[in-house]
Amino acid sequence: MIAQPYNLACRSYFSSASIGIAIMGDLLEDSETLLRRADNAMYQAKSEGRNTLRFFNPEQSGKMA
Repeated sequence: MIAQPYNLACRSYFSSASIGIAIMGDLLEDSETLLRRADNAMYQAKSEGRNTLRFFNPEQSGKMA
């Protein structure tokens, strides 16, 4: 689990993750569009406090990136 501390060289470290998810719809989309949408969702997750995930939502992003 990412939220758990881990030990390296006798020291404890913590990490967090912000994950953006884009789902390929019925229409075939190119990989650049899919990655751009996932990136958009990741930044939305970061802005909402990190350590979370968000799905791409064109209505919330303000554009169909």
